[in-house]
Formats: sequence, C-alpha cells, structure tokens
Amino acid sequence: MSYLKKLLFFIILIYSSIVLAQGKNYYEQFNLELKKKAIEYKNEINFKKAQTFYLSKDWDSTLVYSMKQLNTNQKILADYCHFLRGYCFAKKELYNQAEKELNQVSKKFIFHPLVNHNFGFIALKAEKYQKAIDYYQKTDSALIHNKI
Repeated sequence: MSYLKKLLFFIILIYSSIVLAQGKNYYEQFNLELKKKAIEYKNEINFKKAQTFYLSKDWDSTLVYSMKQLNTNQKILADYCHFLRGYCFAKKELYNQAEKELNQVSKKFIFHPLVNHNFGFIALKAEKYQKAIDYYQKTDSALIHNKI
C-alpha cells in the first residue's frame, strides 16, 4: 500500500471510529424502535422473528424472516426489513448483496443515516476511501443535526 493510501486509511479509521461511537447510540435507538415496531405489528410474525434474530445476532435467520416479511402485503415495514437484510449481508461480508438491499431503503426512513453508515463501512472494506469518507460525513452530518 502506498504512503498516501496508508495515510487515508488511518484518517478514515480514526474518523469512522468517532462516527461509530456516535452511531452506537443510534444503533441502540434503532434496536429500541425495532422492538417497538415488533410490538406494534405483533400480527406480523415474520417481522417479529426477524427482529428477534437480528437482536440475537443470528444473521442467517434474520435474512430468512425479513425476506418472508417482504413477501407479505404489509409494506410499512419494508424499510426496516431491507435495512436488516443489508446489515446482515454486510456482517456476512456479502457486500454486493448488502448494497442491493440498502439501496432499497427509502430516503425517508428515519434511520437512513445508519444506511449511509453501512455504505461507508462497505466502501472502506472495498478500499474506496474517498467514497467511505463521503458516506461517513453524510452520517456524521445527519447525526449532528439529530435526524434520528
């Protein structure tokens, strides 16, 4: 790796650590909201199972039940399901699939800054440093302006 790439990687690593520290609270908020949605839509069994498996970090089961939920007529939970799927694919290092799912999350989704955070993580893994910085800056800006 060239000196410039090493320097960029180091800067992104520090920057992403700061954003991640801020983002951690927002992931906690997301988890709380996810639990509330599961209670609110208690008849949506697949969604309830997807959120339960997500919270227990069972990525494969989360993928299965969030897909089952997406195949129902209840579209109000679609953004949550696509986010869960994108997050799980990223955790499983299936970055192309993660991007496809995250791209299906509406820009109006209240937790969209976390979508950008995941895009930043994916770009960082792909060594697309400028792209990662751009996504982390979008995340940081949204978090600072309390868009969640």
